[in-house]
Amino acid sequence: KEFNPFFGTNLKALDASSALFDLPWWFRADDFNVSCTVGEQALRLVYHGLSYSANVWVNGQLVGKREEVSGALRTFEFDISRIACRGAQQVVSIAVEVFRAKGVTLRDFGIYFVNWAPQPPDTSMGLWQDVSVVTTGPVSVAYPSVSSALETSADGVVTAACLTVLLEVNNQADTFVEGTISAGIVGVTTVSQNLRLEPAQTAQVNPRRHKSNNQM
Repeated sequence: KEFNPFFGTNLKALDASSALFDLPWWFRADDFNVSCTVGEQALRLVYHGLSYSANVWVNGQLVGKREEVSGALRTFEFDISRIACRGAQQVVSIAVEVFRAKGVTLRDFGIYFVNWAPQPPDTSMGLWQDVSVVTTGPVSVAYPSVSSALETSADGVVTAACLTVLLEVNNQADTFVEGTISAGIVGVTTVSQNLRLEPAQTAQVNPRRHKSNNQM
C-alpha cells in the first residue's frame, strides 16, 4: 500500500533527523524570457515568501546570500537590471535551507504548527509565496503606507489624528537623482519632501506628519 504522508498523523513516521533535510533544496526556473520591449527599464526579481533562508542566482551570478535572505515572513527584492538578458531566456536558481539551519532559533519568525497539525520534518522549507519580475523606471516607489495615532481629550473623546506617511524610494540609475516626493491623503492634505538619492540607493521616506481634526 502506498504511504501517504499527508494522511492522519503519518508525518510523525518520517525521520525528522534525516540528513535529507540538512542539505539545501534547489528550485530552478529557466522557462521565461525578458522581452526586448522593456528596453532600459529597471528589472527587479521579487520573492514574496520563502522558508527559511536561501542563496539566489540569476544567470549564474549570485545576487542574494543566505545571511541577508533569511526569514519566512519577509519580501526579498534583487536588482537584476544588469544581469538579465533582454530578449533571451533567463535562468533563476535558488537553494533554500531548512528552518533549523545553523544560527536560526525557535525565537525567529517562521511557519509553525500546532499539536493537531504535526510539524513536517522539513519545517515547511521552500517557496511558499509567488515569485515575480517587476519592471520600473530608474526610480521606483514601494511599500506606501499610512500609520495613525489618535489624540484624545481628558474625557476620552478623540480630538485629532496624527497621520504619518511612510514609503520606500529606490534609485536604480547610474547617477544621482533629485526631486520631490508627494503623497496625498484623500480629504485631508498632500504632503511632500525633497530628496536626493545616490546611485543604487534605497531610502525610507517620511514626508511629515499631519494632524487632522477627526478626518480619517
